[in-house]
Amino acid sequence: MINLIDLSGLSKFVKRFDKEISGLASVVVLNPNLLLIDKYWMLNNISKPSFTEISSEALHKFFLEKIKKNEDVSNIRCWWHTHGRMSAFFSSWDLNTIEEFPDGTDWLLSVVFGNHNSVEARLDMFKPLRVEVPVRVVGRFLEKEYNVIDRVTALDVSWWKEGSLFKAIDGKGGD
Repeated sequence: MINLIDLSGLSKFVKRFDKEISGLASVVVLNPNLLLIDKYWMLNNISKPSFTEISSEALHKFFLEKIKKNEDVSNIRCWWHTHGRMSAFFSSWDLNTIEEFPDGTDWLLSVVFGNHNSVEARLDMFKPLRVEVPVRVVGRFLEKEYNVIDRVTALDVSWWKEGSLFKAIDGKGGD
């Protein structure tokens, strides 16, 4: 089973909204069984009570701006969104979005946040085989079990600040 820990604050951020919102996040792979969300960006340019969309233009603009700043985009492999007042599940619209994610993506983590703290996650691998894997979203209690502090420090990840597992963000998501 693959486990996912949110160190970015995304899980708390999405609770502010009762309509659907969406965005991207960067993922750090600590080992084959543990993924960390370390930074997120809210990108939806269409947001309604029961619908959200990131247009291909907004997606391309986001990546182009990052690349122009010489920022590494290789870890931006998570598409997240909320279901507003509904529970978390992957709708047929969501599954279609995953399938149509930009070419060149060999794997994608998708996370849906719903009401009553419900959350669903899955990992889709597109190359060399097409594989779908459920992902278990776990709380901070597993940080000690997986020795997250030592592993993140050893990675020399730029957002890591000694003594804090949560990156300070401005409430809007990433940069």
